[in-house]
Amino acid sequence: MHQKHIGYIIGIVIAAITVPLLISITMTENSPLNMTSDSNNLQTFTLTALHVSENQEHNLMSEDNDHDSMIQDHSMMASHKFVLDGIENPDIEIILGEPTIIEFVNTDSMMAHDIAIPQYDLFSDVLESGENAKLEFTAMQVGEFDYLCTLHPDQMYGKIIARVF
Repeated sequence: MHQKHIGYIIGIVIAAITVPLLISITMTENSPLNMTSDSNNLQTFTLTALHVSENQEHNLMSEDNDHDSMIQDHSMMASHKFVLDGIENPDIEIILGEPTIIEFVNTDSMMAHDIAIPQYDLFSDVLESGENAKLEFTAMQVGEFDYLCTLHPDQMYGKIIARVF
């Protein structure tokens, strides 16, 4: 099943690139998805996979907002914190042309996860609990592209929106 998903993702055409944007992915225990910025205009995101019950999907939701407010505004600025909890799939907005890091650590003790940005041909290794990974690329155009766990693509996914602010 995993190979089927990888084959599908590998087949996706890579988007044309015209303005630099650096993105990396790493995960840390209980650290939600959040954005910070340093003096070098580096955008940093952290995405954490947490275990949820078997009857709950593995999706992202802001820990700063309740479910009702998330339904009203699915597009979240990168400065918000997110955890995988099975309710929402937030959009992550990034500033086009600024270096960006997305960090990913699997804290789910029950199953493995990975992270991929297929349109840029970026795929982490499969991560067991406590493992982490980094992905880097340069986005060169305004637009939307997907991020997902290739092991749970129907449940763990969202959009990254590159914009000029």
